[in-house]
Amino acid sequence: FMDKLVDHLFILEGDAKIRDFNGTYSEYRELKRLEDKEKPKEEQTPILETEDPLANLNKATYEQRKDFARLEKEIKKLEEKKNEITLKFDDAALSSENIMDLSLKLDEIISQISEKEEKWFELAELM
Repeated sequence: FMDKLVDHLFILEGDAKIRDFNGTYSEYRELKRLEDKEKPKEEQTPILETEDPLANLNKATYEQRKDFARLEKEIKKLEEKKNEITLKFDDAALSSENIMDLSLKLDEIISQISEKEEKWFELAELM
């Protein structure tokens, strides 16, 4: 039936590929059958596809990206607190007790910044 209607075919093969075939539908089916027969021979020699280990390294999970953004915000806030405390040291009227308290707070903030930056760097490597 189709042989009487068409002598030129456009075959949509998927993946946005269009195959232009000059001939009847029966000729196309015969060609397709021969191609399918040839394919198994090609598939008999398996090609081992190894997974690229570097491909997975750069794929951070949603949670890791979320933690990365959260850590950036936390580090920024801690840096601001650190700057506030350092500015308080400029006050000449500070007592030795206040200086000790501020020093302890500053040490604690610096260690928190260090921990969070370390985690941030680990996550940055995954991105």
